Amino acid sequence: MDGTVRGLRESAGSGPPRPHAGRRRNELAKADVLGAAVELMRLGRAPTVAELAQECRIGRATIYRWWPSKAALMLDAFVHQAELEVGGGAGLALDGFIRITFAAIALPERRAVLRSVAAEALVDSAAMEILNAFTSARRIALREVLVREAGGRLVSTERLELLVDEIFGVLWYRVLFGHGELDAGTARILVDDIRKRLA
Repeated sequence: MDGTVRGLRESAGSGPPRPHAGRRRNELAKADVLGAAVELMRLGRAPTVAELAQECRIGRATIYRWWPSKAALMLDAFVHQAELEVGGGAGLALDGFIRITFAAIALPERRAVLRSVAAEALVDSAAMEILNAFTSARRIALREVLVREAGGRLVSTERLELLVDEIFGVLWYRVLFGHGELDAGTARILVDDIRKRLA
């Protein structure tokens, strides 16, 4: 663990982790923990709190003051990674939104991590709160994309909600059950279908 993440950071030119003294709430130390978790999630790994504490040179108790559980920490890292790679969706057309969203979790190892943290969120209220906030924000962003895609045509709230459910339903169904890919071809078919129904 220690060599893996430190090697990634050094190869990126960021140098070894900074030591952080004490157990005080330190935003730089918190960012280090989140960054280390994100780096490992990109490799398809879900690190333990002990591994992250060792890598970032802080106590486990400090990490648990920031995140009440490992599931909450991993979901926070997943959301942080998604925000970096996907963005808010402002100004995107429907094809761009779906393609970028699918690409962010297209790799099997990333889907495996997401399945794991989503399962833990079902029994972890802190993790579920993070997941709900993230999915709510993504739904709002997608609704705005669909309204733009409609090009001024009136679309009922109920219809918009169903279209949002369908698009994210494809994503979650394929993540959870692994029966199909989240590739560019899938995104294109889905976009074509949604556009026909908005016409």
